[in-house]
Amino acid sequence: MAAIVLRCLGVSREDAVADYLRSNTMLKARHKVILDEMAQRLPDLEPLEAMLVVRREYIEAGLDAIDEDFGSIDAYLRDALGVTDEQRARFAADLLV
Repeated sequence: MAAIVLRCLGVSREDAVADYLRSNTMLKARHKVILDEMAQRLPDLEPLEAMLVVRREYIEAGLDAIDEDFGSIDAYLRDALGVTDEQRARFAADLLV
């Protein structure tokens, strides 16, 4: 969702992806605690670890689906989410400095 918000505000796809991938760094300590706790309960941590980490292919698949299904982020916002140009302008005015 954050990537869609960033794209709505005019952030490039690559910058939105980079922001998404920073989640790994920001959440690394929290994930270590979870994995350490669960290591005592689960024989295989790989499935849990896969759910905790973000990967480029995850966000790329979502953004690719938007492009394939709607042609662009603008069309997705307009046609799938019903966001008007006026709403986008107000949104940008509220969030951009």
